[in-house]
Amino acid sequence: MPMVDNFFKTHNNVTLLFDQAQFMPLLARWYAKNPKRDRATWAAILVVIALGSRLLAPGAVASRDLEDHAELESYCMRNAQSVMSEFTTRDEDLLGMQVLLGLAILFYDCSDTMPASILSGTAMKLAHRLQLNSHSSAQFFTAEEVQQRSRLFWNAYILDKDLSLRAKAPSVQCDADIDIPMPPIVLSDGAGIITSKDGHSHLNLFRLRVDLAHIEGKIYDLLYSCRSIKAPKLERQRHVISLQAMLDHWYARIPPAFKIEKASATVSNDKIPEITKLYHTYLLCIVTTHGVYSNQADWMRRVSSLSRVAIQDFATAVQGPRVYFTCMNQDPPLVGGWSHCVEISRASMKLFQNTKSTSGLIWQCSCVHFSALIVILANILISPRHESVSLDLQTATTSVRLFEQFLDVVQSTKYEPLQRIIMDLYKSATSVVDKARLGGPNQANDLNASLRGLPEGDLDVFLERTAFPEFQWSEDGLGGLEFDTVFNPSVGVGEESSLSSIEFEVRPEALGSLGGA
Repeated sequence: MPMVDNFFKTHNNVTLLFDQAQFMPLLARWYAKNPKRDRATWAAILVVIALGSRLLAPGAVASRDLEDHAELESYCMRNAQSVMSEFTTRDEDLLGMQVLLGLAILFYDCSDTMPASILSGTAMKLAHRLQLNSHSSAQFFTAEEVQQRSRLFWNAYILDKDLSLRAKAPSVQCDADIDIPMPPIVLSDGAGIITSKDGHSHLNLFRLRVDLAHIEGKIYDLLYSCRSIKAPKLERQRHVISLQAMLDHWYARIPPAFKIEKASATVSNDKIPEITKLYHTYLLCIVTTHGVYSNQADWMRRVSSLSRVAIQDFATAVQGPRVYFTCMNQDPPLVGGWSHCVEISRASMKLFQNTKSTSGLIWQCSCVHFSALIVILANILISPRHESVSLDLQTATTSVRLFEQFLDVVQSTKYEPLQRIIMDLYKSATSVVDKARLGGPNQANDLNASLRGLPEGDLDVFLERTAFPEFQWSEDGLGGLEFDTVFNPSVGVGEESSLSSIEFEVRPEALGSLGGA
């Protein structure tokens, strides 16, 4: 089955959700002459087929086949959900949790992540029931089983922390309740490793995703939790600096061949979507750390009142009034923080535009990508004469066209406020650049001058002034989180799922027009 093969060659090679050696015998028995069939196996096969179908890039198949794949994916998801209640307490094996996580990943790649949050939380609670987070349970299993249990737990952990930060809601898993070791830097079976095209460089993507998920959890705890929202301004600024230090340490561990500006040239086409997702999560961490959407941010004062209302409407519609209040009342970015946001936004946009898009890539990265677009346009407004303005405007123009295609594909009014924001910024940015080129009055001050009143100097200077100690991984009650210095289905068709369905439809024939090369 090509979709099963595609799943194990691409997505599973990075996420390690299923053990191929264990799954393939299940598949063979299902289609045997005298099959032994059960609902758990059926649901697992459906999830793998759905994931494999989704990961086919537009252009890999004909338009009619692409539409058939979309219908097959929808069929698999509906039927797997119909027996989902059986898996919430299934503790005799790992199959129930694998199905729950697979469904969560499928819904995570959709327009509404609420079902993914519900499924992820359910899977994490099942992980606790299975004691996947406890080292003491390892004595009852073989080495191979311990390895699979660990990989499954860290998959759930990644999803839990990522959804938590995106929704600005508490995660299920507490770091203090983990006493299993981190995934090893070097894996004996080579799983989770991405190799560059020339074969000289290797990247443990699975471990990097776990490390970044931990930082996502810290960002929520230190900046968005109920307690942290009420913290004094100076304390929040210290948290921002410590979080940026963690992100810098994480990024420094990535080999040069896989850095964000080189990845599209050095990583194969079947692996680059996973790298693109990783860096968009990294960008999400940076944007949420530095208060880009603060009411006090310089660029927010430069957009029209209509756009400011649109920002509020969009944030409230997508994530609720509490999230809007939290984001709007953050401290504005420090000088070094804003520059870093601009740099990573620029690189992320180029990477996305150079990646052949799958539906999962589009849904996971679109909101973060368009946040990057807003950052780039806002930076042009602030400093229309900076040395990269021409390249930034060209990249932004490509992204605006991509956004227009995105709106044509999705049948929803939810993104109309975002459209007003982007178009307002784009028109203002092009206008101010034209005036700057003609030698007219500069409509925007230099970035450093525009941020007067904030702590002077870059992050290092401010860190020295506030005398805040460097963040220590080992001092944060992480339990077992020891960070090293490197860092034919015939059953189960039944009741409808209780999870909400995708709130708008995507025309498969239009999907192929999105994305880059």
